[in-house]
Amino acid sequence: MNQMEKSKRSIWLITLIILITPFLAYALIRSYQTRFDKLPVFGQPKTNKNGITKPHLVDNFKLTNQDNEIFSSDQLNDKIVVFGFFFTSCPSVCPKMIKHIKNLQENLARDTHVAFISITVDPAHDDATRLKKYIEKNNIQTKNWSFLTGDKKEIYLLARKSFFLSTIEGDGGEDDFIHSEQLVLVDTRRQIRGYYKGTDEQEVSQLEKDIKKLENE
Repeated sequence: MNQMEKSKRSIWLITLIILITPFLAYALIRSYQTRFDKLPVFGQPKTNKNGITKPHLVDNFKLTNQDNEIFSSDQLNDKIVVFGFFFTSCPSVCPKMIKHIKNLQENLARDTHVAFISITVDPAHDDATRLKKYIEKNNIQTKNWSFLTGDKKEIYLLARKSFFLSTIEGDGGEDDFIHSEQLVLVDTRRQIRGYYKGTDEQEVSQLEKDIKKLENE
């Protein structure tokens, strides 16, 4: 190879590097942003009588799980949690949600700090025994997924005031009913970080990505 050919080759390589570098830099920046951008925090901060402003947090609760044991929100400390509300006799929406949560659970099987909580909105019928049968029927793994029942007023207060799943006021009485297909992502500080349509496969896929984002915060 003569000197002129070497010179042409060098010029070509330099030109190629100049052209490619901005695209590589952009790709790296976008990759970094996608991975490390923080998710929004939902809920209006509250200012107490001392003038101290605190973020909205999901309230503490004590309900009963599928094993007829008391389940406290304290058991979710340091966990990223996906909450959903359902009922065992739901014919259409809930089965799709449960299927998508099962897939999500399988995809995140190695993430020991992720938990799933499904709370019935029909506690009058969905006692612990019925929840257990529902779990067995749907072949659900309960290592990090709990199904909860309890006092209807407490459950509906959680759904409305902690998770904002209904804009319609109610008292949790006999005629009160909430049915939401939203899955709610809650971080380790009990802050709400996202809402996802549980019947939509693409939104549940986004939920999985957002869980991984939270893990990097």
